[in-house]
Amino acid sequence: MRAAHVDAYSGASGDMFLGALIDAGTSMADLEAILRGLPLDGWSLDAEPTTRQGIGGTHVRVHSDEDGVVRTWGNVRSLLGAANLPEQVRARAVGAFSRLAAAEARIHRIAVDRVHFHEVGAVDAIIDVVGVCAAFHLLGVERATCGPVAMGSGMVKAAHGFSPIPAPVVVELLRGVPTFATDIAVELCTPTGAALLAEWIDDWGAQPEMIVDRVGYGAGTRDLDRPNLLRIAVGEVTRTAGSGQALV
Repeated sequence: MRAAHVDAYSGASGDMFLGALIDAGTSMADLEAILRGLPLDGWSLDAEPTTRQGIGGTHVRVHSDEDGVVRTWGNVRSLLGAANLPEQVRARAVGAFSRLAAAEARIHRIAVDRVHFHEVGAVDAIIDVVGVCAAFHLLGVERATCGPVAMGSGMVKAAHGFSPIPAPVVVELLRGVPTFATDIAVELCTPTGAALLAEWIDDWGAQPEMIVDRVGYGAGTRDLDRPNLLRIAVGEVTRTAGSGQALV
């Protein structure tokens, strides 16, 4: 079984996710061919090699002409429904945004159809989410695991005012899974990163027994006192977690 294991020792974000999967060997040409199926204009995708604390990785940036557009969950759902995407990619992207909308609705105590995406409804976030789902599809990943997710601390300015770190929507998305606090006063795990983790991770804990043939590192924007990277290992799982049964 083709699988991925995520190491979120410096948190997770959409661009870190996408950078790690490109770094692991996802074809940029194939990825962009899928992303061009989105009914969105005026964007481009750059993936550049970089290092964080001496470890090499890929830093992804989405450039967009869009400015100040706020989309509702309904807008994003319609956009994905109208897109020319492989069905597996569409379903996963809808799943990630659906989880995000449900979490936002709970936090703000509103109906899910009234949820407005601010930062996470922008073109760059949509490209990140769909790009990650497309990259997993291109790599043939059928299931994914992840260890504990690092969280920052402090406060951050958001659309509704100041918000604690981790953001309430991040805490909501990752309820019931292992996370740990750090004293790093920045947002390590973003809402987009948390939504992708919630959608893609099947089991939480140590890496299962697997033969790894690809490893990628996705770089965050900041330089921290730890490698600001998300690591994703891809390979063939040889034994199910805790079962002792080999997979054939």
